[in-house]
Amino acid sequence: MKVAIVGSSGYIAKALTEHFQKNSYIEKIIRIGRSENDDLLLELNNCCDFDYSSLIGIDYIIFTAAISSPDKCSNEYEQSYKVNVEGTSNFIRNALDK
Repeated sequence: MKVAIVGSSGYIAKALTEHFQKNSYIEKIIRIGRSENDDLLLELNNCCDFDYSSLIGIDYIIFTAAISSPDKCSNEYEQSYKVNVEGTSNFIRNALDK
């Protein structure tokens, strides 16, 4: 089974990656995020630049990316909305098309 984890630098994604690495039924884990350690780069505020063809053959996509700080969401509402709502919706829509 091949799994992609979006938002791979977060706490939940790191725990999932660690768990999956211990299971022999997971043949490949693709980390998607904004870090140089990720396999694929994704900026949710501009997800149209993402290469969605890289998702072909992936069995499951686990989406954990978000701006989660309540203070940041409150103080930077427009940016948070663009990432958490618009970016997430666009990514999911495009991923489902593949």
